[in-house]
Amino acid sequence: MAVVGDSYLYHTRKDLVKNIQPGVAQHFAENVMAIVKHLTSPLGATHVLPSLAREVTPPTSIYFSVVGKYFFLYSTQTAWKVLFVVVLASASLLAGTTDPDLRRTIWKATGGVLSSLVGAALGAGVAASIMAKILEAGMSWFSKETSCFVLYGPPALAGALAAQYFLVSRSPPTEIAQFEYATLFAIHLVNVFVAIILQFFQLGTSSVFMVFSLGSLFGLILNTFLNALSNSSRRREPDWTVVHLATYAVAQVVPLVVGSEMIVGLLGIFVPLTGRMGEVAPVEHIIAIMTAVLGFLTSATTVLPFSHRVRRSVLLLTVLVVSLFSALTMLIYAYGSHPFDAMHQKRIFVLHFEDFLTPYKIPLPKPYNYASPFADTFTVTALHDVFNYRSNTRSLTLLIDHPGIIWTAIAFDAHVLEWSLSSPPLEGYQRYHFKEASFYGTNQWKLDLVLSVSPRHPERSKLTVDFMGIIEKGSWPGKKLDKHPAGPGIQLLEKLDEHLFKSTDDSVDAMLLSCVGGQVIV
Repeated sequence: MAVVGDSYLYHTRKDLVKNIQPGVAQHFAENVMAIVKHLTSPLGATHVLPSLAREVTPPTSIYFSVVGKYFFLYSTQTAWKVLFVVVLASASLLAGTTDPDLRRTIWKATGGVLSSLVGAALGAGVAASIMAKILEAGMSWFSKETSCFVLYGPPALAGALAAQYFLVSRSPPTEIAQFEYATLFAIHLVNVFVAIILQFFQLGTSSVFMVFSLGSLFGLILNTFLNALSNSSRRREPDWTVVHLATYAVAQVVPLVVGSEMIVGLLGIFVPLTGRMGEVAPVEHIIAIMTAVLGFLTSATTVLPFSHRVRRSVLLLTVLVVSLFSALTMLIYAYGSHPFDAMHQKRIFVLHFEDFLTPYKIPLPKPYNYASPFADTFTVTALHDVFNYRSNTRSLTLLIDHPGIIWTAIAFDAHVLEWSLSSPPLEGYQRYHFKEASFYGTNQWKLDLVLSVSPRHPERSKLTVDFMGIIEKGSWPGKKLDKHPAGPGIQLLEKLDEHLFKSTDDSVDAMLLSCVGGQVIV
C-alpha cells in the first residue's frame, strides 16, 4: 500500500511528517491492521495465505465509494445479474422502437458517439502537441489539477462536437430529426457494451460503466414514460424520439457524480506523477488525452444529444467559437502561467561523472593533483576464462568489484548463448545492459556467460565492458552531514544546489549524484 494523495512532495526534500495531511497515518494503520487481522484469522491462515502462495486468482468482489461517503460492495456474480437486467431492459426499449429508420439511426449514432470520443482525444492531443512542441510550454497545468480541464477541455469539446457536425452534414433530414434521441440511446448502448467487455475480463472498472448504464437506462425509461403521457394527452400520432429536459437531468446525475469523483481521483494521482516521469515520457499527451476521456465520460450523456437540438450552422459556429477559446486559453497558459513553485517543484537529475576516459556531457577541468580513489578498486575482470575452439565458444565469469559504489551497471555487445540469469538471453549479437541493485556493504557481484565466438569475427572474442556506479558517499544533500565528503564531485554538487535554490526561488528539487565509471576490455 502507498499514500498517493498530493504526491507533489513524494521523494523530495519536503517529504516530511509536517507536510503529511493529518489523519493519514491513522487511516493507513487501520488498513494495515484490518489486513493483518484477516490474514492471521483462522480463515486467513487456512485458506487465504495458502492460496496466495499457490497462485494469484482474480478478485471475486467489486467495490467503490461515491463522494467518499457511500460504500458499495458486491460480488462478480451480482454484477453479471445486474448487467443481465440492464441488457434485457435495453433490448426491450430497442425492440419497442418499431420504426426501422429509427433503429438504423441509433446504430449510426453509435458510430457517431465513438467518433466523438476519438475526436475529443484528437482535439486534446493536437493542443498538447502545440503546447509542448510549438509554444514550448509543457506542464503549464502542473501546480493545479483543475488547469488540465481549463486547458484541454475546450479542444476536446471542439473535437467531439466536430464529429457530430460531420455526422449531421452527411445525413438526410429524416435522420437529423431523430439524432437527439438516437444519440442518447447510443450512449447507453456503448456504456452497456463496455461494461460487459470489462466484466468478461474481470476488471473492476466495469463497475463504472455499469453504473453509467443504469443512469442512462433510468433516463431512457423516464423519457419513454413522458412521451407516453404527452402523446396520450395530445391525441396525435405518437412520437417517441422527443427528448425531454427532465430526461437529461436524470440521465446526467450518475455521470456527473461518478465522473467528477473519477476526475478528482485520477488527476490527483497522475498530475503529480508526471513530475517524476522524466522528459522522455509524453506527459503532455498523457494528461491531455486523460482529460479528454474523463470529460467525455462525464458530459457526453448531455452534450452530444443536446447538440442535435440546434441547426447545423449553429453547431458549426459552436465548434469554431470553442476552438478560438481553446487557442486563447493555450496562449494564456503558455505565456502567463508559472506551474512550478516551492510546493510543486520541478525535479531535475544532476549527475557528476568521474569518467576514466572521456567527459560525459559538460566537460569539467579536473582538480589539481586529484586522482580518483576508485580507479584501482572499481574493476571488472574475467574469471574461469575458457575458449573452446571446437564449438567456437568462450566461457567466463565477469567479476565486478565495487567497494564504496552502489547501484552498479555494466553494458557490452556480444552473442550470448547462456548466462546465470533466470531468463534466457536474446538471439544473435546484441547490446546488453545489466543493472545491479546493491546496498552499502555489498562490494561484489558475478555474472556467468557462455559466448559464441565467430571465426569470421575474431575481434568479438573480447568483451568491451562499459561500467558505472553511484558513489555511496557522493549524493547531495543525502550526505550533507557526512564528515568525509567523497571527493571534489560532491563539493561541486553542493555549490550547484545552493545556486539552484536561490535562482529558482525554491521551485526546483534537484537530485544530485556523484558517479564513477569507465571501460575495460576482458
